Amino acid sequence: MNKVFIYCFTLLIFVSCNKNNNPDNPASETPTEKQLISDIDKRAREIFTNYNFQGDFLLAVVDEDGLVSSTALNRQIIEGKQTGLNNDSPIYIASHTKAFTGTLLNILEEKDILNLDISLSESLPELKLKADIKTDKITINNLLTHTHGIFSTIVT
Repeated sequence: MNKVFIYCFTLLIFVSCNKNNNPDNPASETPTEKQLISDIDKRAREIFTNYNFQGDFLLAVVDEDGLVSSTALNRQIIEGKQTGLNNDSPIYIASHTKAFTGTLLNILEEKDILNLDISLSESLPELKLKADIKTDKITINNLLTHTHGIFSTIVT
């Protein structure tokens, strides 16, 4: 499954589940955490069905204390059939974390918490790499865009 597709799926859920369920009445009661989780689960199922998604999805809601809720979705679950997928199923995420990491770092930069254009030697002075790797010439942005020039024969 394509990273952009999964990101858009997640974004659709969050856009569709806002805290104020009645925009015409801003004083309406803020839903409880349980109600929000239920709304997210319901909306995820609607999106999965309406867009005819295929494959296995685990949707997690986290806060500053960790995991709040998780929902497993696939075609069998939507259709009420037996499936081996559940909230404890391992899912190979591989490079999908790159999209989340990049998004988080961009948010931190927009809030002036982090500067992606400072060198590694400035941002991580304790980082020790081989002498031929010049950490004063490599920025966080270089790492994110794979333009850092570091080569690994083990990886290749």
